Amino acid sequence: MLNQFRLTAWTFAALSLLFGASSLRAQSWGQYGVTVYRAPTDFYMGFLGVNNSGQVAGGVGSHAAVFTAGEGLVRRPDAESQTTLVNSINNNGLAAGSIVRSNGLKDPFYMEPDLGGASPFSINRPTYVMGINDARQMTGTVQTAAGSEMAFVWSVPPIGVNTSQTVVGLGTLGGTGSWGTAINEAGATTGYSYTDANAGLHAFLYPGNSAPLQDLGTLGGTTSQAWGINNSNYVTGDSYLAGDAVYHAFVASSGGMTDLGTLGGADSYGHQVSDAGSVVGAAMNSSDIWQAALWENNSGTYTAYSLGDIVNDGSVNVGWRFREALGISANGEYVVASGSNTETGYSGIVVLRANDAAAVTATPEPASLTLMATGLVGVAGFSRRRRKKSATL
Repeated sequence: MLNQFRLTAWTFAALSLLFGASSLRAQSWGQYGVTVYRAPTDFYMGFLGVNNSGQVAGGVGSHAAVFTAGEGLVRRPDAESQTTLVNSINNNGLAAGSIVRSNGLKDPFYMEPDLGGASPFSINRPTYVMGINDARQMTGTVQTAAGSEMAFVWSVPPIGVNTSQTVVGLGTLGGTGSWGTAINEAGATTGYSYTDANAGLHAFLYPGNSAPLQDLGTLGGTTSQAWGINNSNYVTGDSYLAGDAVYHAFVASSGGMTDLGTLGGADSYGHQVSDAGSVVGAAMNSSDIWQAALWENNSGTYTAYSLGDIVNDGSVNVGWRFREALGISANGEYVVASGSNTETGYSGIVVLRANDAAAVTATPEPASLTLMATGLVGVAGFSRRRRKKSATL
């Protein structure tokens, strides 16, 4: 069995974050300051991501919920006793995820922004929804008739429609399973799949229009997994290097995969990529201690920053420590992270808004990527959660 990684949504509810920050540096994102919006401490993110309005999908207890920066929390009505969780939210406020039925079966589930309600529906197969775009297209994983798991793309029906639906899978890279994780506005999808004879697990790009999956390869190891995609079909995730002992964040396209490196330590991973090509995730520093990271794309040059260094300005924002950056909006304005504050004692999910939004939406030039990293002061860290081939509620 391959060494695979697991991102377990429910563990975000209990954060024990001990991080530090170092000196400020020049960077575009947040250079004129960052506004911090704290979610309620019992709110947790479903999977990854934040939309262009600063909305984050997740849950409170066993019920789906959406947190909006500057406005607060909207919880799913308690009309049903089943467990629900929304994993993704599009720019129109439509949140999608999964519901666990009383018999344990997982079905797609979504919350419409204006109707104040929610709608589960059945597609006759265990299904886990990970991403949704503005065209109401979902991606995730569905169980096939043979019992294996397969990535899919499918359009959300109007609210109130609860009839059986047919889902067509995207296929695999030659192995027995694939898993969809994110979808862009054109319907291009990313995720990961077993290769021939299940010899490896590779990130893939599905460009749409019933095209076959494109194998994005690895950074030399046997495993890579993709978690985010932007509207130029650039993908981010993580991959083992040769020897399968160390894994790094990457940016990839149909033209190849680029190692984004770390903050001076062994490992790193990418969660999401903005339309300007900037990546967020987490990386080890020179003491192999984890901290939230932002790899900023500046005309094809990627520079790694500690998110805590950017946010803590010594006056308005002090005492913030960030374990990992969980998502960046497509427009680059918002970053969502797990964090704590030594001044207030707060610990939970925060949405960060760059006060200089125009500076983070430049057109990327990713053809030639030069990687640079900054030296960072040691911080207390955490052990990265190993992610399995399929996320679970």
